[in-house]
Amino acid sequence: MSGRGRQDGGSGRDDAEELRAAVNPDSAVLPHREVSRTEIYYFSGTGNSLAVARDLAGRLGARLIPLASVAEQESIDPAADAVGLVFPLYDFRPPSMVERFIRRLGNVGGRYVFAVCTYGIAPSRSLHRLDRALRACGGHLAAGFAVAMPHSGIGGQALSSTEREKLLANWPRRIDGICGCISARTEARIESGFPLRALVRPALVKMLPYLLRYVKQVARKGVQSLAMTAGRDCDGCRVCARICPVGNIDIVAGRPLWQDHCAGCFACLHWCPKKAISLGGLDMGIQACHHPDVGLTDMIRR
Repeated sequence: MSGRGRQDGGSGRDDAEELRAAVNPDSAVLPHREVSRTEIYYFSGTGNSLAVARDLAGRLGARLIPLASVAEQESIDPAADAVGLVFPLYDFRPPSMVERFIRRLGNVGGRYVFAVCTYGIAPSRSLHRLDRALRACGGHLAAGFAVAMPHSGIGGQALSSTEREKLLANWPRRIDGICGCISARTEARIESGFPLRALVRPALVKMLPYLLRYVKQVARKGVQSLAMTAGRDCDGCRVCARICPVGNIDIVAGRPLWQDHCAGCFACLHWCPKKAISLGGLDMGIQACHHPDVGLTDMIRR
């Protein structure tokens, strides 16, 4: 994403230093986390949702927690009266990890629960889906916000750098209103938007050839023909394995080997230093990118 300098969490380090710290995580120390009235759980592949969650936590004085860190817990009982979820959408729905979190969340009926989803094409009714999941557990979604970000999936390279910058500017314009709503514990409208309406936008029309290419490939050779793979440029650096939020990648004989529980976040593809990862070795128009204010060590620390 050109036009904005990377802040990398304020570290001021270059990409080589980020890579060394990521591959050698012993050098990274998590900051002390104090008990807060608000806890924000996040999931992120490109760093877009992490940037949003981090900004919210800073404004609200909230504790910031990666969803991956509680993925194996049988029950989750936050020490806060307000619980937030920040996540991207995959195929117009929340990641499965988010829905599993809700089923294990304790005392959901006694908490103010809010959510912010980031999306590249349209939010659809994904936040309403989240509300239904919460209601099935005795709670409800008090406020749901949808924030447009650059599309990072199939066809994303059709977006120009100018279009990406405009999309990144959406979040700073919205943070005040969202934080005000959460601070006041306001019951707010759950936001939504429909994919077909979004596809008439010029920026997204340019993605259609890639989306059609994807559909044809799946129809002809099946979805397994688009399994993640590493090309000849892979040097076995292990970044993909360390950044995977669900531990789906093993390194075998110096090469990544994907298992069977991929979250579909494309983090391995977007953060590969060699840009060696693709869907089945095919060009699906995915541009390796990440949020300009999020660095590799920020993602590894999840």
